Amino acid sequence: MLRREVIIVLGLLAALAPAVPAAAAEPPVTLVGQASLRCLTVQSASTERGAKAIVWDCNGKPNQEWTYTDAQELRVYSGSDVKCLDVQGRGTAPGTAVQTWNCTGATNQKWTLNANGTISSHHSGLCLDVTGGGVSPNGTEVKIQTCTTGANQKWARPLADLPAGVYFQDTGTLTGWNGFPQKPQKQGVLRTVGSPVYKGSTAIEARQTYVNEGGGYHSETIQHRTQAVGQDRYYGQAIYLPPTWQFHNQNVTFQQWSPEDPEGPWELMFVQNDELRLGGSGGFSATLGKITNLRGTWIRIVTRLKFHATDGAFEVWVNGQKTWSRTGVTVLPKTSQTIRWSSGIYCTGWREGTPSGQSVLSIYHDHARIASSYALAEPANW
Repeated sequence: MLRREVIIVLGLLAALAPAVPAAAAEPPVTLVGQASLRCLTVQSASTERGAKAIVWDCNGKPNQEWTYTDAQELRVYSGSDVKCLDVQGRGTAPGTAVQTWNCTGATNQKWTLNANGTISSHHSGLCLDVTGGGVSPNGTEVKIQTCTTGANQKWARPLADLPAGVYFQDTGTLTGWNGFPQKPQKQGVLRTVGSPVYKGSTAIEARQTYVNEGGGYHSETIQHRTQAVGQDRYYGQAIYLPPTWQFHNQNVTFQQWSPEDPEGPWELMFVQNDELRLGGSGGFSATLGKITNLRGTWIRIVTRLKFHATDGAFEVWVNGQKTWSRTGVTVLPKTSQTIRWSSGIYCTGWREGTPSGQSVLSIYHDHARIASSYALAEPANW
C-alpha cells in the first residue's frame, strides 16, 4: 500500500511540476500550412493540457505563436501557461493526434524543421500533417503521418517581425519573394535599384525590351500560394512610372493574380493610355483612375480579394481613395483553390503585335504587402 501511495504522490508532483525550462530559442513565429494557407493553432486558444493542434486562419494571436527552442521543442504561450507541441500518448503510428502538453523534454515533444518545409517528430520520424490534404477548412486536425512531398505537410515560417495580420511583405528586394530566383522572359530584367525608391533604400525595377518576335514578355516577381478560397486578403504596393513614360493604347500589366494547380490567367491590373485598368478572364473589368499627371511619382495601390461563392469582394484603392468596389458577389479563382501574386511588368500587347509606344519599358515597385486589412496593406502606413 505504501508503494502505491508513493507512486500516486510522485505522479501528482510530476503533473504539477513547472515546465522544463526553455533552452535558448528563436523569436516566436507562425507556421503556415502550404496547402491550407492556415496557421498551426491550439484549438479554442486553450492553455490546458491535451488541447488539439489544428489549422485556422492566421490571426497573430498567442495560440498561433510558436517558439522553436535549441532543445528542438515547439513551445506556445509563456510563463505558467507554456506548453509544448506533443504527440499524443508518445504514439508512433501514422494518424496519431498532435496536442499541447506540459513540456517534459521527451522525444515526442522534439521536432526537426526540415529544409523542405516539413516538420518531423524525433520520436517516430513521422511528419506533421494536415488531415485530408488540400485546402483544409478551419478546425482541421493536425496529426503525424508518413512523410511525403505533399503541400499538406509543408510549413512556412514568415518573418518573425511581421505585425499581426501581415502575411507577406517586401521592401524592394528580389530575394524576399518565394518565387526567387526569378526568370524574366527574353531580354527582360529584374533588379534592385537605389533610385527611385518609395521608402527605404531599394526598389525593384522590372524592365522589358521588344526583340521583334511574339510570345511572352514577362519580368515579374512571384509570391506563390498567397490566398485560398474562403479567405479575405488585401494586396498593397507602390508603383512608379518614369517621367519619360509615353502613354499608349496597349495593355502593360504591372500586377496580376493567377490560379495555381492548375495554373492559368485570371485578373490583371495594367496601364493603358493614361489610366489604371483591371481586366482578364475572371469576369471583372474596370477603369480604376486617371494617372495623367502621375508619371514620375509613386502611385499607391491596394487591392482587396475576398474569395467566396456568394459573398465575395473585389475592391481597389488608388492613393488612399477607393476607386472601385464590388461586394456580395461571386469572386473565385476559376481553376484552382489557391492563387499566386505576380508583380513587375508584362507587355501583353507585344505577344501578338509590335509596340505602340517605347520598345524598352520599366515599371518600379516598392513596399509590397499582403495583409488582413486595408490599413495594414496601405504602403503609406508602414
